[in-house]
Amino acid sequence: AGDHVAAEKRATGRDVRGQGIRLDQVDLYIRARQERSHATSIVHAMAETCSHLDTVADVAPSSEGCEDCLRSGGRWVHLRLCMECGHVGCCDSSPNRHATAHFHAHADHPLIRSYEPGEDWWYCYADDLLFEVDGAPPAPSHP
Repeated sequence: AGDHVAAEKRATGRDVRGQGIRLDQVDLYIRARQERSHATSIVHAMAETCSHLDTVADVAPSSEGCEDCLRSGGRWVHLRLCMECGHVGCCDSSPNRHATAHFHAHADHPLIRSYEPGEDWWYCYADDLLFEVDGAPPAPSHP
C-alpha cells in the first residue's frame, strides 16, 4: 500500500494512508470516489507526473473480453486495455489478474486504461500512478 499511497500523494497532494488503498482495490476506490463526488477526474496528473505517456499508441482492443481468460475458460471482474499494444486483460480483482501479468511479461507496456463503460482513468504500473489525461478522447469500452 505504501507505493500507491506515495503515488496518490504525489499526484494529488493528499495522503490516503488512512484509506489503505492497494492496487488490487483500485476498482473499489474508483467507484467510491465517483460516488462521493461528481468531479470529472479521479486524480489530476500532468504529463510530467507519469513518465510513460510518450509510449501510448493508437491501439485497437485485442478482444471483447479478457483475451487470456477467453482462451483458458477463466472469468473476469473488470477489463483493462494496454495502451502500448491493445491487449485486453482482467483487473487485479479478477482471479487471474491478466492485465498485471501482461505488464510483468512486457515491462515496456506500463500504461493501461480502463476498458469499462463510463470510466476514463489510466494507470501506470511503472510509476504506480492512477490518473486521467485532460483532453484525451473518451476511453474505449467493451460491448
